[in-house]
Amino acid sequence: MRKQLSANGWERIVTVKEGNEDVGVFVKLRGEEAVEGVVVTVIDSDKEAVFVNVVGDIRPEQIAKVGDSLNIEPLKKLSREINGEQAPAN
Repeated sequence: MRKQLSANGWERIVTVKEGNEDVGVFVKLRGEEAVEGVVVTVIDSDKEAVFVNVVGDIRPEQIAKVGDSLNIEPLKKLSREINGEQAPAN
């Protein structure tokens, strides 16, 4: 499924591997103005999978807000870039 997404113009923007789970977040862009859709894939070693497909006109600012509220670092980074903020010091 992930190979098909990539072959059809979807870009993988987040990869998280924790324990037995492998999570991937893919987006399909319409230029720089909007995201046409988001697909979240969760696959575990027990051969179970979950797919979430969100279709619609999604603005990058909306995705950044979700990243902030769910504490998803790659999306929080997007939020900082959109708002012209510096990354926090470690």
